[in-house]
Amino acid sequence: MALAAITIFCNEGFRITKWQEYYNEYKDAIALHIIVDNNSTDEETAKMREAFPDSKHIKLSYNGGVTVAYNTGVKEALTDPSIDAVMLICNDIKISAESILELYNSLDETRRIGMVTPALLKKNSDIVEEGGSTISFFLFMKPQYVGEKYETMPKENPIVKSVAGGINMASREFYESVGGQDEELFMYSDEIDVGLKAELKGYKMMLVRSAKAWHQHENPKGKKKRSVMSDYLMARNKVYLAKKYFGTYRMLLTFCFFIFLNLKRIAICVIKKREIDGHIFSLKGAWDGLRGKMGIPQFIKK
Repeated sequence: MALAAITIFCNEGFRITKWQEYYNEYKDAIALHIIVDNNSTDEETAKMREAFPDSKHIKLSYNGGVTVAYNTGVKEALTDPSIDAVMLICNDIKISAESILELYNSLDETRRIGMVTPALLKKNSDIVEEGGSTISFFLFMKPQYVGEKYETMPKENPIVKSVAGGINMASREFYESVGGQDEELFMYSDEIDVGLKAELKGYKMMLVRSAKAWHQHENPKGKKKRSVMSDYLMARNKVYLAKKYFGTYRMLLTFCFFIFLNLKRIAICVIKKREIDGHIFSLKGAWDGLRGKMGIPQFIKK
């Protein structure tokens, strides 16, 4: 077993202490730990490097989002011929070395099981946050078993259409055949892109029921709301992916879906005197996806 684990860091010093705890639980299961720094401040980078002195560090000169960062890490991992599997793992994921071994042993080139994911549970609980996903007509992930107790999940390992972007594992052959993430996406919907691309290449994705992880999500102090960038990117990327995989007609349908959805939500917010910023940015995202304006959003500082 020669497994590389890749984690992204971007000015998340508030997570370092907990991240060290999570890492210490699974570090014995991996041969190489790569941290890709998405152009953090020098102060934040220094804190992170001091906390993880034995990891391989790559600092990007700009914020390329999760897609550029993960691709950079995967390419670096595969330069080592001994690495036969790569795990992507966010810095707020808790998982045991035993569960990582379960994931590794479930990869099967003969059955074309190229990427696997554990049952992802909510923070410090036995409640399922995601158990693999199907993909809707308008390219939303539809996670399975959400809200159920882990013990009630089916015992078999189901084939799924996409897996959690924050914790998954793929074979070397998977990456060599399917390729990396679409860097035009920046972030959000990257899981959908990989799922659709893998299917075209004849690979399957699978939920490994015997492996489990916890999403120990933690926001910066004082931050309660999701950034409007999320609304923008989710709309933009879904319109873009609709054309990429299904053609112009599906792209137009997806664009119209986001237009009608957000206009409806804006009307409700106006009546109930709620903020509409997120819906406005979702409209902008759908428009940019329609005209192919992709890559790093203009409101992201490089």
